[in-house]
Formats: sequence, C-alpha cells, structure tokens
Amino acid sequence: MKSESDKWYVEDTPIIPIKNNVDVWKYTLIGLISIVSLLLITLVIGIQTKKHSVVIETDFMLWSPEFDEGMDIRDTFTCNGEKFSPPFEWIGTPKHTKELFIQMTTPTVDGITYDWTLYHIGASVTSLDTNVDPGSDNDYIVGGTYPYNLYYCYNSPCSTGPGPRNYTFTLYALSKSLLSYDEFVSNSTYTIGPYLLQFAYDHDLVIDTASTYGYAVTYNNPDDHLPTSIHPRGDTVCRIEL
Repeated sequence: MKSESDKWYVEDTPIIPIKNNVDVWKYTLIGLISIVSLLLITLVIGIQTKKHSVVIETDFMLWSPEFDEGMDIRDTFTCNGEKFSPPFEWIGTPKHTKELFIQMTTPTVDGITYDWTLYHIGASVTSLDTNVDPGSDNDYIVGGTYPYNLYYCYNSPCSTGPGPRNYTFTLYALSKSLLSYDEFVSNSTYTIGPYLLQFAYDHDLVIDTASTYGYAVTYNNPDDHLPTSIHPRGDTVCRIEL
C-alpha cells in the first residue's frame, strides 16, 4: 500500500514524484536531445540562407540608367545627337576581379564591329558617367575601334543601312590587369577591340561577363559618326589612326 508520502500536492492537484536517479537522467536526456535538435535545425536554415545570399551577391549584372535593355538607345548617345557614350552601372563584380573593361559591338554583314573599348577600369568601380573622359580624373584607357577605321574613342551608333541595329555593351571582369603583361604594353595592336578581347581569353583572364543591349535607328549619313576634327563628338577627344 502506498503511503501519503508517495504523493505531492499543490493546491489539491497530485504530482507524481520522481522516484530515482534513472527518471532524472531520462528527463534530462530528453531535454538535451530537444535542445540539440533545435540547434541543428537553426544551423541548417542558416547555412541555406547563407548559400542563397552568396548567389545573389555574385550575380554579375550590367545596365544603363538611360535606356532599357532591348529598347531604343537615346539620340544623345548616337550620331543623331551629341554622340556621348552612355552611362552604365553594375553589381556583383566577382570576388577576385583585378580589373574591368567594357566594349560596344554590333553585327554587320561583314561580321562584328567593335565600336568602343574602355579598359583599365578598377575592380572597385561600379559605374561609368555619361560621356566618360578617359584619363581626366580616372585611370581608364580607351581602345581602338575595328574593322573599318581605327578610332581611339567612343564610335557612336551611326548605321548606314535602313532599320534599327543592335548594339551590345559587354563588361568583362579580369583576374589580372592587362597592363601587367609586357607583351600587351609593348604591342599597340592589343589595344584594338577584338585583339584586346582575344588577349584576355588567351591568357585565361576572364572571370565573368555581364551585358546589356539596345537598338538605334540613325540617319543614313556614313560621315556623321567621324570624330574630332572631322566631326565633333561632344567633349571626347579621339586619336585617329587611318
């Protein structure tokens, strides 16, 4: 027969007492297992969240605040207007980037033309101003156009054919500066659009790329895109090698 000492009472509600140390360890172990399970669940959720955030941070994206992707490029940036180079912004520059360069290309019946190359852009840079002036208050260097004439400037969209033409702007993230190669510095051919691009790929420098594009319909005047003394190009000074 159980005695009164086998029960505890709190406000007339019986509580079954813990009889021995086995019961103490059993309930303690259950509590510890519950706590560990919660910690593991929290850790897994944290890892998944961290992985997701890394993906977002490394998504390399380029855009212009002056025209929507796939839409018309404003006349300000073509031979219809001031012939300024467009402004650009980007996010997600890859972690080990040492340098960036940007190019504007367009397809023609003769192949791809390289209308603008701007390189030696620092890895910490995340935007370019309208009508950027290389070397004025930055370390940027302008490359040469290709293939029709060799202009060291922004060769604004100026189609000589009917209808809109596609102009693609591509930003390249490099693992090493182009100027760190003696062969690049000593050979001016490498500063021309397609040769600069090929040099970067031949030396396995391209970490990632980001691009955007737009369309331009311009006047049928093949002389209207020429730079400097031949034709004014806003404030940009171009070096011409014909």
